[in-house]
Amino acid sequence: MRRARWLTLAVAVAVHAQDPLLVRARSQIVEAVRAIPKYTCVQTVHRARYQPFRQGRKSGCRENPGMTLAWSDRLKLDVTVSEGAEIFSWAGARGFEATDAQQIAGGGLAGAGDFGPFLMSIFGDSGVEHRPVGQEQTLAVYSYRVPVSASRYQIRTEGGGGKVLAYEGKFWIDPTTAEIRRLSIEAPKPPSGSDTCRIETVIDYQRIPVRGSSLLLPRQTLLKLWDTDGARHENRSEYSGCRAFGSESVLRTDGDTGVSGSAGPAVRRLPQAANLRIALRTKIDSEESFAGDPVEGVLLSPVYVRGKVLVDTGSRVLGRLVRCEREHQPSGFVVFGIRFDTVLVGGTEVPVTLAARGRSQRERVLAAMAGSPRGVGVFLFEAGRAVLDERFVSDWRVE
Repeated sequence: MRRARWLTLAVAVAVHAQDPLLVRARSQIVEAVRAIPKYTCVQTVHRARYQPFRQGRKSGCRENPGMTLAWSDRLKLDVTVSEGAEIFSWAGARGFEATDAQQIAGGGLAGAGDFGPFLMSIFGDSGVEHRPVGQEQTLAVYSYRVPVSASRYQIRTEGGGGKVLAYEGKFWIDPTTAEIRRLSIEAPKPPSGSDTCRIETVIDYQRIPVRGSSLLLPRQTLLKLWDTDGARHENRSEYSGCRAFGSESVLRTDGDTGVSGSAGPAVRRLPQAANLRIALRTKIDSEESFAGDPVEGVLLSPVYVRGKVLVDTGSRVLGRLVRCEREHQPSGFVVFGIRFDTVLVGGTEVPVTLAARGRSQRERVLAAMAGSPRGVGVFLFEAGRAVLDERFVSDWRVE
């Protein structure tokens, strides 16, 4: 069973910097991080869980020599920073939805901090100790340590509250430009009761030009977490599609549709328990699609109210792919989670909450095992690769 994990960091720790290179680097880093809240970027995440081979499975925090890929998924989120903390939404959503990516991404390991808060925490005040370590190739290397008393780095497990972690690591600075190139973050002794042996993060940085400015962002973040049951979780994140707030970005709630007008009397809601048969119009491919991708379908039959057509056949239905994952072990299957949340009626967006229906008993059992949040239809396929196209038809009921 996958256990949900969420790692977060709030800005509050600090740094002593007397080394001239460190003083210069700190100034540049703090200036760069302070600019991040003006931007939003797409965070692409590949997640994986590895399990020990059955014959080599061990409990506790001892190393397991043999591991096999058990589960993987991928997703795309929009992320920005507000009041020192990251906030998230599905990529392309109309508004940011949560400070906890776990609320959006669902099960699996989720983390935060690498979009800016880690840098501000380590370099932004006066309390974290830094020591020069030496040089690796052309980069100057420093170590640092953040005790629990100064830390805001938390781990939260399913069913439990947040626990603060002490952490330590190194950072690599280009002595010519004073630019940070890499940061490592290690939590070697997670709190008891977290079912975690250790956590490691490595962040490689780059400068990305955005509308005449230069944004300091991770090129790639690799987050690893080891469980006490022998499993290892890995998240690889990259950032792209960065844009400034303003003409390119509008922050509003998902309830604001931005579409108006109607060919007839306004339709505000669909009748409860109405049945919708939807043919997919967006291709979904287990090898190419991401959770977060928009999806579109069309109604194959009209919706009636008191014998009159309320919504015509062929009306567009809009939604999102919210799960795109693969179970590799102990059995192999692909899982898609689809959420349709809008029906276009005469040019007006009508919000709906739908429940998938009409599946076999076996599919319902498997979907229940995989987890099915309200409004999400979970579809499983026993195949190495699953592709859904216009031939894929699903039945839904208005809740």
